[in-house]
Amino acid sequence: MKKHTRKPLCPVSKNFYSTITDRVRDSLRSVGREDAAEATMGCIDRYMADGTLPPGGSDAATILVFNLLRIEIDKALQRSRRARQRAAERVADAARKHREPAAVAAVSAPAAAEQDVDSDDAEDEEPEPFRPRNRRERRLYEQEVRRAANRLRRRLARQ
Repeated sequence: MKKHTRKPLCPVSKNFYSTITDRVRDSLRSVGREDAAEATMGCIDRYMADGTLPPGGSDAATILVFNLLRIEIDKALQRSRRARQRAAERVADAARKHREPAAVAAVSAPAAAEQDVDSDDAEDEEPEPFRPRNRRERRLYEQEVRRAANRLRRRLARQ
């Protein structure tokens, strides 16, 4: 079994972080200050981790590049925060659905035959069609439809 090591979470996406790193190196290389790239990335890392600004005695090139990229970093931090929040909500919803008994969202055709046809409400309201979000939901829905059809078939056979 493959074991995964836990890496510290970067507060932004890997793609954004690599883009920022490349831009810092290219910017400082074009100005002739390649030696300030590590210090600048250190300032950016600290800012992303806990929001601290570069110290006042930092190099002018470091402060300049940091301030130019700060708006983009803030947007990326906010975007990543929202994405992680949405992911946590999806996990919580999945856990809640897993704890609750499985229920089919829509009425299947065999189950509709079991309902009272003379009811005015049944004629007026059309149930929404079931739209599964993934293969597992579709499989569970089809399984429930088959079970309902078998129950109806057994009930009709007894009569």
